[in-house]
Amino acid sequence: MLKVNFVGAVNGVSGSCSWLHHTDSDIQFLVDCGAYQGGDEPQRVEKFEDFPFDAEQISFILLTHAHLDHCGLIPTLIEYGFTGKVYATKATKEIVEVMLLDSLKISGMDQCLLKEISWFLIDEQPFKWGKTISLSDGLKFTYLRSSHILGAAHISLSWKTPNSPDSKWKTILFSGDIGVNVDGAEYLPLLKSEHYPFPQTDYMVIESTYGSRNREPTVKSKDNRIAELWKVINNVCINNDGTLLVPAFSLHRTQELICDIWAAIEKNMPPTHDENNKPKRFPWCVHSPLGNKISTIYSDRLFDKTSTGKGMYINESLLQTLGFDDYSKLKDLFEKDNNVSERQILRKIGTNQKSSIKTPEDVIRKRHKIIIASSGMCNAGPVVDYLDLLSDNSNNAIIITGYQAKEANGSSTLTQRMKNSKASIFDFSSYYSAHADQSGLVDFVLNTQNTEQSNCNPVTIFINHGSDDSKAGLKNKLIEGVDLSKRKIKDIYLASSQWFDLDAGTYLPDTSDDTLTLSLDQKIDLLGNELKEIKIMLRRLLRKTTLKK
Repeated sequence: MLKVNFVGAVNGVSGSCSWLHHTDSDIQFLVDCGAYQGGDEPQRVEKFEDFPFDAEQISFILLTHAHLDHCGLIPTLIEYGFTGKVYATKATKEIVEVMLLDSLKISGMDQCLLKEISWFLIDEQPFKWGKTISLSDGLKFTYLRSSHILGAAHISLSWKTPNSPDSKWKTILFSGDIGVNVDGAEYLPLLKSEHYPFPQTDYMVIESTYGSRNREPTVKSKDNRIAELWKVINNVCINNDGTLLVPAFSLHRTQELICDIWAAIEKNMPPTHDENNKPKRFPWCVHSPLGNKISTIYSDRLFDKTSTGKGMYINESLLQTLGFDDYSKLKDLFEKDNNVSERQILRKIGTNQKSSIKTPEDVIRKRHKIIIASSGMCNAGPVVDYLDLLSDNSNNAIIITGYQAKEANGSSTLTQRMKNSKASIFDFSSYYSAHADQSGLVDFVLNTQNTEQSNCNPVTIFINHGSDDSKAGLKNKLIEGVDLSKRKIKDIYLASSQWFDLDAGTYLPDTSDDTLTLSLDQKIDLLGNELKEIKIMLRRLLRKTTLKK
């Protein structure tokens, strides 16, 4: 039997973690192990101590992608005794290491925990999307591409059902976060389109971040997005001789904005020269230490190829959008400290120790016209200083490019914080959202890739990773759309923290003691927090002793 219990992201959009138990092989494992990152909804899990499982009994983690709300508690899981493998793409592994190091520095946890992560990189061997990897006898999985961020994937997990007449395989798909780029409409700059679930899928676990919302068609257009971006750049930076501040998340959003700003200027700004007939460039910068580290990873991993020689990730229209004739110039855009064309110069602040430009005051004094700065929610990082320095000048402007939690300063940037400010505010967050909207989620679930209905299994759906309204909105829309689809829906559940028997298709009795059989040692360990803390202290001591050797 395979059973599943939804531990995180049950009552909101943070802390994704699904706990599975394959009883035939007695293997427990997780899909994602995310940190709770704030929100309005009460959470079952906000920190590791709230998890219902024993970390020592988790055999491995299948990781969908590198956002902290999907991977942020892996170091804590290790501190509590997890020694298994973490399955991921190379891109996800490299980004996770940077993201977790930054997170551990902020939290004050032991950074050496990162060295104890045992990675299994699914694309280190000959690889193509859809390749099957065995986990144990009767348990296997496949990674399918997501366009959410670099390295992201949907995980299709299959297991044998021994009680069925022919020991058939069943399949459950974990969507992770579903991106917006689909075949023929890859409108965000960097990544290829989504892969859809297999027609024979029996279960799907679907995120619902925007399950009750649809975006306007105008924001789903690459040409329209870049045209609107140039309109702001031209008005603020050229006509008003002001400065444009762009708060941005370090992971993926910063890299998208680098491409879009470069493309907007190259496409629209005529070549100009000074009195000595030298190119008069348009200086702008990225002031994001974490973002620049991640950009370096993008300079390599964005160009990864499958065993058949096809690009794993890169949006094939990107070179044309940027006006480049080969990939080396695109790699340089992410990798080098300074990038120069006849029209513009891009600097990455904080990467070159010899540079005289290190602080927000330096950047403004050197007349950088556009500043991409972390963090995206405006509650930490260089952007806080830039807001103070730039908000009182009516020639300046701020572009909001991402979600703002209600308790973050960025929310008040759109409302209270900037109420008395002279700088203009433009909200581009809908243009850059990396989560599929309601229509995209419905298409992801019901699209069968033109497979005949007789070859499609009726699917049971678990909806998680969303507010109550988002989950309800998606459920209603799926029910409406199923009549027009070849994929039929058997049941729809809102994910809950109760064991579900995936063989039988029913919830198990809600008891606290019979979910797993505990050994005597485990029962002793679970008697009190004091014993747990002693074990953690011993692990910390052992870690420090090993490092000294």
